[in-house]
Amino acid sequence: MNARAEAALRAAFRGLPGCATALDLATGKPLAHWRPDLVKSWAAAPGSVLKPLVLATLDPLDAALPCARRLLINGVRLDCTHTPQTAPLNAAEALALSCNSWFAQRAALLDPRKLTAALAGAEFSAPATPEDLQLLALGARGIRVTPAWLARAYLRLLHSATEPIRAGLALAVAEGTAHAARPALGGKTGTSREASWFAGFDRRMLLVVALPGGAGGADAAPLAAKIFEKCAS
Repeated sequence: MNARAEAALRAAFRGLPGCATALDLATGKPLAHWRPDLVKSWAAAPGSVLKPLVLATLDPLDAALPCARRLLINGVRLDCTHTPQTAPLNAAEALALSCNSWFAQRAALLDPRKLTAALAGAEFSAPATPEDLQLLALGARGIRVTPAWLARAYLRLLHSATEPIRAGLALAVAEGTAHAARPALGGKTGTSREASWFAGFDRRMLLVVALPGGAGGADAAPLAAKIFEKCAS
């Protein structure tokens, strides 16, 4: 374990619920955990933090699609909350803005076997309908993940990610939904009814933060920023 990372997690989470795990970006070895019991056992719906993993399963990966903004799938309201976009979005832009409309359109044409293979080890239900597949891809229903699983999944993703995925993660922090996580170099937030999430990285560390309730951009991302800052100081 890394003493600086452990101290950073302890200081950031003082008085707060939730948990976090930090891995060495190059080797995957653990640097620090906050509440290791929860890191391994606490499972919750991931929301949009799942989108980079979904993006890696798409073929072709990139596509320019317009955002319809309003989205209702099997009674689940998932309207986009990002600023209105007049031009079609590419994959990196859709990831940075966390565009539910773009991902729902792509997920409707996704091979379910590719997605379920990418989610191996998580707790999820095999999609029976195209709508189930969309909700699964959006991390909204039919799946629960632990912080430990998410950290390992992101580590594998980053070691093989193509340019649109890397660009989208960087853009999400530079000016998208994860901007509150700076000085992270890339990452993604997620919000579900159960939890708020951030998964991202700097030059040395991969970090996953999970909080009960709240919002990824407003709660998990700023907490991650404190940890990155403390580790760098």
